[in-house]
Amino acid sequence: AALGTNISAWWILTANSFMQHPTGYVLQGGRALMADFFALITNPNIPYQFTHVLTGGIALAGFVVLAFSAWHLLKGREKALFQTMFRWGARYALIGSLLVGIIGHFQGQFVLQMQPLKMAAAEAHWETAQPAAFLVVAIPNERAKANSFEIRIPYVLSFLSYNNPTARVEGIKDLEKAAIARYGPGNYIPPVALNFYAFRIMVLAGLLMVLLALLAVVYRNPEKRPGFLKLLLWAPILPYLAGTTGWIMAEVGRWPWIVYGLLRIEDAISPNVSAGSIIFSLTVLTVLYTVLSVLAFRLAIKAGAGEAAAAGQVAEAY
Repeated sequence: AALGTNISAWWILTANSFMQHPTGYVLQGGRALMADFFALITNPNIPYQFTHVLTGGIALAGFVVLAFSAWHLLKGREKALFQTMFRWGARYALIGSLLVGIIGHFQGQFVLQMQPLKMAAAEAHWETAQPAAFLVVAIPNERAKANSFEIRIPYVLSFLSYNNPTARVEGIKDLEKAAIARYGPGNYIPPVALNFYAFRIMVLAGLLMVLLALLAVVYRNPEKRPGFLKLLLWAPILPYLAGTTGWIMAEVGRWPWIVYGLLRIEDAISPNVSAGSIIFSLTVLTVLYTVLSVLAFRLAIKAGAGEAAAAGQVAEAY
């Protein structure tokens, strides 16, 4: 099941990678047709995106195990069993959290080369600067194309972007001019505030994941730290939050493209599908997946937070 899920994810991300960085196509009659299947499946975006998603799943799994282990340790159930689960969950969560952050850093540098306006918007970096400062907090003003408020750390954005603290980092204004020169008149600036805050929520959630997982690994007797165990009950929210805001940045930051550099959003609207049909299908799917999510969550809570007798029997069998 795990292998099949990851193969499915790889193909889904192959399709998404074409939208982010199209490869293996030719244009014929205004349409992009596949010309090289090998180029399509070896898109340089895939290794970054797939491993980022994979390690995010590893981190989530670790925190789910930690949360259920913490629940049972708080209840005083099967101490030896859940101490073991806690230790393995902590290691798994720490490995996943560290890897997802490291891979995300290199993915960001790749995206900077392929979609520079996405990364500039995520940093609310309006003006070209050398060196460039990292904005810890800012209030982007998209109408004025400036930030109303900023807290900066000098040199850090240059280092994060090019591994060089004095590197030149292009700003949104200059990148917009370059996009107009290449693609023609239009608005090529992604929603800056949404991308900026989504990126920072993702990074903050990731840092908290590393911190909590590290503490879980270090603490020898977690059952003696009820406050920390109660905190871990809510920890699985963090990887979900990081993943959601990461995808918001990935998709909204591609504005104004459905397929980057090839197909704009307004050109992707089908004349044969009505707005009513789209609303109906989205409503049905939203309701269906909401119901399935609630059922899955309730079943997981019932199985994971229930009495540990069955879990103890399984452990003894092995």
